[in-house]
Amino acid sequence: MKPLIKTLILSAMLCAGIAQALQTQEPATQGPPAQDPDFDFESNKLDFDKLEQDVREAELRKRQVSPPDMVPQGWLADFDYQSDLNAYLQSKVQAAASDGKETYVYLYADWLEACREFRKTADRKDYAKLFASSQIILLDYSYFRNKFNTQLSNLPIFIKAHAQGSLGPEVHRPVSRTASHPRKAFHELRKFLETGSTG
Repeated sequence: MKPLIKTLILSAMLCAGIAQALQTQEPATQGPPAQDPDFDFESNKLDFDKLEQDVREAELRKRQVSPPDMVPQGWLADFDYQSDLNAYLQSKVQAAASDGKETYVYLYADWLEACREFRKTADRKDYAKLFASSQIILLDYSYFRNKFNTQLSNLPIFIKAHAQGSLGPEVHRPVSRTASHPRKAFHELRKFLETGSTG
């Protein structure tokens, strides 16, 4: 038998064998994959709300918050922006309460001149005496905005902190957009720090 003819015969036999094997192979099973009978899928559903919250908090932890340009005498700027804010505030409020002081969060943005200038004013003798009876905590506004998904205007803003670490609703804007008399602005701030209200 000639080599070429022999090669063609062998090739034909090989193809026939492959075709027969494919025909006898069991068809692939259709439908959803089998579930592990020992795994409780119902009670292990993804909590998408919590997942979204975890992602947001992870992003907040990655964000580096620069320290404030200046910190008035006696004010606190020790929040690390990675710990739980509620737990941090709760511990600060309780510690201040033992000294007979109320706690207020000062929201600031250093790119705003009003925020920088007010902190300079806070070191003046009359303002320093006013703040001595309260605990003031500086908190970066960008962090606050992202954490609580809220927008605030007319910074800086004082927000009262409560025993369980909650904030507000008592707020005060010490720098008015209108030209208030400096003494009036001082008295409004004093009333807020003493009573939690400017009304």
